[in-house]
Amino acid sequence: MLGQSITWTRVQSPFTPDPSNGAIAGGPGSDPNPGTPMFICRARIQGSLVPGKWVQGNCNVPYGGSEQIMRSYEVAYGSARWGQYQGGVYGLAQTGSNADGSPLYSCRVHYSPNPGTDYGYQ
Repeated sequence: MLGQSITWTRVQSPFTPDPSNGAIAGGPGSDPNPGTPMFICRARIQGSLVPGKWVQGNCNVPYGGSEQIMRSYEVAYGSARWGQYQGGVYGLAQTGSNADGSPLYSCRVHYSPNPGTDYGYQ
């Protein structure tokens, strides 16, 4: 994400981010609801602050080899925008950190694992 103007708002599930107030969208995705936005969120788990995606009122974060559904989380607001990865950390917005303090970043990809299957931006 470029611009890096990001603030975080702490929320509890169920919560719906408001794009008119600057919630940063990572989608739209198509799973589970085609065309619905997925917003940038993050949650604490096992000493890490892990970036994830907002889905149906919760923040889903990758941890321990699977997607964890978190009900207490933060939502990203601001003017950061997506850009193509340039091969380094310059211009990236740190959106989390591992328990050891190493940085974590948000990214997105157009996910289409099989012909005829399109999960939008994840």
